[in-house]
Order: sequence, then C-alpha cells, then structure tokens
Amino acid sequence: MNKWIELSKSVCRFTTDGGKILATEEIQKKWWNVIESRYNEKQRYYHTMNHINELLGLHDRFKLKLKSSETVLLSIWFHDIIYDPTRHDNEEQSALVFNQFSEQVHLNTDFSQKVYNFIMATKNHTKTPRDIDPDLNYFLDMDLSILGVDEKVYDKYAENIRKEYIHIDEQSYRTGRSKILQSFVSEGYEKLFRTSEFQNEFGSKSIENLKREINSLTN
Repeated sequence: MNKWIELSKSVCRFTTDGGKILATEEIQKKWWNVIESRYNEKQRYYHTMNHINELLGLHDRFKLKLKSSETVLLSIWFHDIIYDPTRHDNEEQSALVFNQFSEQVHLNTDFSQKVYNFIMATKNHTKTPRDIDPDLNYFLDMDLSILGVDEKVYDKYAENIRKEYIHIDEQSYRTGRSKILQSFVSEGYEKLFRTSEFQNEFGSKSIENLKREINSLTN
C-alpha cells in the first residue's frame, strides 16, 4: 500500500486540479482497495500482487532509464487489474478501469492517454512497434522478464499459468500453449525483449526456458 500512496502523491502533478482529489486519503485508500481486491481474486495464480511487486522491483532497478516513471508505474498497477482467463478482452477492460481512475482524479488528457496506450500494448507485446516510446519498451520488457528467470521460478510460473487456464482441457492446452511458445522461440529473444539491458540479462535464459516447457508440453 505504501508504494501506491507514494505514487498517488507523485502523480498529483499530472492532474488538472492540482491533485486536490488524488491527494486525499479517502481516494488513495479507495483505489488501493480496488487494486488489492482485484489482484487477490481466486482465479489468479500468476497474475497476482506478486507479479505486480516483481515489476515494481524492476522499475526501481531501471527507473533512471525512464523519462516518465509515473507512466510506467501506473501501467504496472493497472495493466492486469482485470483478469479473467476465459475472456479475450482483459487489456481493454483493464484500460477502462484505469480510465475510471483517471476521470475521478482528473488526470490530464495527454498523461492519461499515454498510460492507457501502455496498458493496451500488453495485448500483444511482440507486435507493438518499438519506436513509439522508450519507456514503453522498458515496461513491456519488464512484463515479459518472467520468461528469462531461473529455472525453478519459471517452472512455477508455467504451473500457475496452467492453473489459470484450468477450464481448458489438457490436450487443447498443451497444443495451444506449445504453439505460442514455439512462435517466441522461432522469433528469437531479440523480438521478445526490446532493450539491450533485458536482452542481455533475460534473453538467452528465456529461450532455454521456453524450449524446456515446449518439451514438457509435447512429450
């Protein structure tokens, strides 16, 4: 909660009312309650508050590279706020929840639109153009960094994704998941990660992890 309160105070400078609404404890706690309740929903196993905290940690590591830390931080908090594995519009719905927040606290239009666009870019990380905004590249790399972590951490991630898609039968899941992962491997980590920092730190390991999971899915 402390990080959310800290961000709320920092974002006040991007409001049209001088932060009069966002600076209030009532609004800060109201939206914290929304965030906390959403990320603790029972259908979530990977897309939880742990995921958010991991991204916040990456933000802190790379914040000196960012032009607008607040844009990336709000994108982190809101990008998975709606998550229903049975639907295909989670990014759109998450962006709409962000818009509700933006309207209530009077964020200025340009700043709000930028965060909205960042959230929407997570619908297809690898297809989003790389020349839009350097901050967007770092944000998307943060979101995909799980692919290049240590083997045990990755395997737990893969296990949790399967739990989130428990509504899909085993064979269909194996076929669909392996197809997606193979497309990542075929494109190479240079397409997965946009920044040199993430390519160097997570690139090679991500391909190893993806190949290992594909092998487990197809054998």
